[in-house]
Amino acid sequence: LPNSDVPKDDGHELVSFIEGIYDEVRRKHDSAKTDMSKAEDAVAKTQRSVNERSAVASTQQQSLASAKARLEQLEGEQGSVSKMRQILEHLRQNEASIGREPPRKDVAPRDLIQYLDKRLQQLEDDALPTDASSTKKLLKKLRKMAKVD
Repeated sequence: LPNSDVPKDDGHELVSFIEGIYDEVRRKHDSAKTDMSKAEDAVAKTQRSVNERSAVASTQQQSLASAKARLEQLEGEQGSVSKMRQILEHLRQNEASIGREPPRKDVAPRDLIQYLDKRLQQLEDDALPTDASSTKKLLKKLRKMAKVD
């Protein structure tokens, strides 16, 4: 071959030259295979991560949809929140009509229950007779009501 680096002796140098080229090609091929294997591992790892995150996102979307549906149910026209507001408004009107300080409009359900418990206890305390004579009168009245003619 003209103008080439190929040696021109009896063939030993040619074999050595070809073996050198072969070794270089094999090293590059092995390096490329190693790089490709690393890249495939990285892609597989990334794919696992994507799959895991996709599953988490799907679960969170389902939870969100469930929470939204529950919120709509609670806040709907026939929902618990709406009923609570109606009850609170009736209670506020009733308490104001008898001259009592009504609970706030933004009262928390737990605080409203405590308020109702206190009011019920007050009403029970007010309804119970405090002396023996009134207890006796009450019992007589109840006995008369219980008699069947």
